[in-house]
Amino acid sequence: MPEAAELGDIILNDVHYRLKGKLQRSLSSIYPQKVVIGDVNQDANPTASVITWTDFGGGLTNKPIYIGREEQVLDELSAVRGHTSNPGHFVHAGLGFLTAAATAANVGAIGELTSEIYAAFGTAIHKYNNGTDSWGASLDTLPSAQAATDAITVRMDNVVYQIFANTVGYSYSSTGTTWTDDTKDTKFMCWWDERLWGIDNTGQLWFATTIGTEVNAGQLPLPDSSVTKLFTGPDAAGNEVIYAGTLYGLYAYDAEGAKFVETKLRLPRHIDNCRAATTWGAYIYISAGATIWEYRPQEGIARNIGPLYPEDSSAAEGPIRALVPSFLHLIALNDTVDAALLMWDGRGWTRGASIGSVPVGQSAALVSTAYSIYRGWFAQGQRVYRVTLPATNVVPTTISGYDFEAAGNLSLPWLIVGAESVDALALEVEVETNNPTSSETVDVSYRINYAASATALGSTITTTGSTRLSFPNSTTPTGTAFRSIVLRFVTARGGTTTNSPDIKSVTFRFRKKLRPKWGFTMVLDLTDDYGGQTPQQQQGTLIDALESNTLVTFGYKESTATDWTAKYVDVLDVKMIEGSGPDYRALCQIVVSEPYPAWCAIIYMG
Repeated sequence: MPEAAELGDIILNDVHYRLKGKLQRSLSSIYPQKVVIGDVNQDANPTASVITWTDFGGGLTNKPIYIGREEQVLDELSAVRGHTSNPGHFVHAGLGFLTAAATAANVGAIGELTSEIYAAFGTAIHKYNNGTDSWGASLDTLPSAQAATDAITVRMDNVVYQIFANTVGYSYSSTGTTWTDDTKDTKFMCWWDERLWGIDNTGQLWFATTIGTEVNAGQLPLPDSSVTKLFTGPDAAGNEVIYAGTLYGLYAYDAEGAKFVETKLRLPRHIDNCRAATTWGAYIYISAGATIWEYRPQEGIARNIGPLYPEDSSAAEGPIRALVPSFLHLIALNDTVDAALLMWDGRGWTRGASIGSVPVGQSAALVSTAYSIYRGWFAQGQRVYRVTLPATNVVPTTISGYDFEAAGNLSLPWLIVGAESVDALALEVEVETNNPTSSETVDVSYRINYAASATALGSTITTTGSTRLSFPNSTTPTGTAFRSIVLRFVTARGGTTTNSPDIKSVTFRFRKKLRPKWGFTMVLDLTDDYGGQTPQQQQGTLIDALESNTLVTFGYKESTATDWTAKYVDVLDVKMIEGSGPDYRALCQIVVSEPYPAWCAIIYMG
């Protein structure tokens, strides 16, 4: 350690130099100045950064957004309960109505005949009365005391039939009042190639061109009780074929060879594989426990699409029991304590209406325009829920008579600055809303640094328009420091079920600040011997410091009588004014700086 620096003295790489005049100290850990050409936008502010959300679709993930990287992935289920399919709008999910009780038994299947809804409560078939919200008396009892396992509506011989399968056979009716039982073992059914197809518990497939007259077809090459679903979808050539969901994955039926063939969507055997399966758009979707796979036969691609449950969810990650397509969403039912509709829009998941609070392995679901209303019908234990669904891609608040849940919530992705050397300061949230009132409200809160609890931000929003909320509050808007932050919005409606507040956009303003690092500009006097070195020797030691691949020591102030303030610096620039020939006297301007992060610029005078 060299001796203490004296007045007019600096120490560089453990060598003393005479300072000419005073040195200049400046902050080197600063961002480059923003350059704006032409019209400005909201991110042109030189001292603040901005993120704006106007599209809340795609689930709004738990995956973080790393500020400073182009990584804004919004493709998983998060703590989002509401309707998010329309960019520029977040409104409440549709309200789930619990229909009246019928026979006290779990609902195994739901069907539709002549624009009326039928459901099998255990072995009893009931028809829904839309005017009285009741199911009426049992219309028929399924044979052999077996509960329904599937339902389908088909036209055969120019007659429309509603059919319920119950493993040991199937029951059908064209009127809803008179039912016929068929003893052909049938667990699941589908319609393909102008024929009714069924499959039994052993995997034996059959078809019928006339109802009640069956012909055996291919046999699923798996053990008994392996089949979990029968449906149709596109094959690799784009042709519609029959698929069997099984405990081992997905099998396709080769009608020409009268045999089932394994597809590329293979899964390890599991009791909850393919309990739900359907086609939505051009792709096939099957359940695998609590997750769902998307299969694209024409591309040979299968991918797990979630859903991923939010970290603050109280819901158990129960298995998916039903998948049903609608105009705007693929709707899934999960068997959890907090049962809800999970809605996939092709990009990600959101949580729809609640449909119960007790897990019972529900599997029945139907989307229908019965009674001239586009609704989903969902079984939960011994009851059926109905939920109005949007039939077109419009904001539900514009649909006359559309009923909304009492509450909604929206959690945006975690924001992370993206570098350990960068600190951030939350400045303001601006929320653009429509339709809030004293009854239809929006509350904003935030969590920082993965804290378990949230902090309220500002007052409840009750008026339409733009509301700005300062951190930590409007009285002392000094900002809130964070390494990571998530914004959360809780919405509520009053007693009018057709009302909902609408969040149109969210703008978050914050400042990024690098940890302070200092740079120094100075002129050294090398015109005379100093510190035991000639001017020529002083120049040589300066060049050594400049060419050093390691940091060098720098000191210019005494901190104690026997020590000096030491920093480890890079020598960034050397400018020498010197004589020629044997004259080594010189004035040397140098710039040194503490090491700085990648995201900053060194500003110096020279």
